Amino acid sequence: PRARVPRRGRLAIPCASGPRLAVGPGALHLGPGGAIEQLDAGRPVRSVTCGAPVALPAGTTTVRALAGPWRLDHVRLRSAALRAAGTGGPAGGRVLDPGTGGRGKRDGVRVAVAGPSWLVYGESYNRGWRATCDGRSLGAPVPLQGYANAWPVDRGCRAVAFSFAPNRALLAGDAISLAACLLLLALLVARRPRSVPADLTPLAAGAGPARWPVRRALVAGLVAAAVLGFVFALRAGVVLGPLVALVLWRGVPARVLALTSGALLAVAVPVLYLAGPKAADGYQTNWAVEHIAAHWVAVLAVSALGAALWRTLTAGRGTAHLSTATAPGDVPAPEPAAAAAPR
Repeated sequence: PRARVPRRGRLAIPCASGPRLAVGPGALHLGPGGAIEQLDAGRPVRSVTCGAPVALPAGTTTVRALAGPWRLDHVRLRSAALRAAGTGGPAGGRVLDPGTGGRGKRDGVRVAVAGPSWLVYGESYNRGWRATCDGRSLGAPVPLQGYANAWPVDRGCRAVAFSFAPNRALLAGDAISLAACLLLLALLVARRPRSVPADLTPLAAGAGPARWPVRRALVAGLVAAAVLGFVFALRAGVVLGPLVALVLWRGVPARVLALTSGALLAVAVPVLYLAGPKAADGYQTNWAVEHIAAHWVAVLAVSALGAALWRTLTAGRGTAHLSTATAPGDVPAPEPAAAAAPR
């Protein structure tokens, strides 16, 4: 006997042979529908439940596809709408005034809530967002609609405000940084540094540091590539590693490294930002990618500044030993040379 395989017509698959979906304590049987041509062509077919519905308990429920010859891609669950009990009217609410937005906040929002509702802030979900209703904190948000921040509210909520809580720590850090900068400026003005001979100053022009052998410089470049690649990015390590080896091999002094870093930060980075594309009303999410060149130039500048600092510290240790051995008060005065006077 030969089996006859139909190639056209409607799918006739028993419910027991279709895909199954485990929903909490029960299981749903799905019956695939559509045409045989869809199945043979590998196109998706729509399936609907072909058995009794499953009652879900209150709380979190895990939904998973059971093993079988069918693979579920998209699953949609639905149930009858529930009427809020004891509200005396329909649930829900509406926004009367969207308020005004700012940096990490939105104030002056006015709403009218008729019953248990969700207060949704259309900003990408982050647990740092906070909301208040009539001055009362609503706590941390929950994700809703796949991206937004939401808080449960009840009848009577009128004045709403949103804020990003981590900004408080950011402002405190900015204040500490400002105070530290003012203190350093005051110390610089009130206390002049001791004069150091020009030939002993690490950033002074003159003979540069000793050059490293090629092999030793290459090994140091590999180590720098691994460290800087971890700190910044692998692509940064690939570029900065050879540059570190070149600086060590050629004996580039700290003065050149510091001046290079200053030129990049003071000139190149602002020019790249000003010459780049402008954000459209502040909502262009690709703005950072379009200005990525300025980021990498800043990384190069910070690395050069770090190399200059390392050069300065290593030169400073050598200077300390030299100044201790040959302090001005310890240098012996030359003895007078003997001379013969004519008779």
